[in-house]
Amino acid sequence: MRAAVLSRWDKAATIRYRRPGRGTVAARFEISRARIEAIRSEVAERGRAEPTFTAEIRDAGGDLVAEVDRVISVRRRERSGRPA
Repeated sequence: MRAAVLSRWDKAATIRYRRPGRGTVAARFEISRARIEAIRSEVAERGRAEPTFTAEIRDAGGDLVAEVDRVISVRRRERSGRPA
């Protein structure tokens, strides 16, 4: 069986500011293998998925300065590059 070709793009985002970010800030995104497989399964069943991910933005001292929720749209895509 051939692996599905998927297309992904940002659909929406929300930022909750917790405190002023001074200097360098950074966000780290981690997606578990299980979450990826759940998204792939949903796309296989429904043709699309719209999962939400939350990232914490922290300053150089490790203090939380903001949280970002991102909704992404994932769909099957034909080899031509267009959504299926």
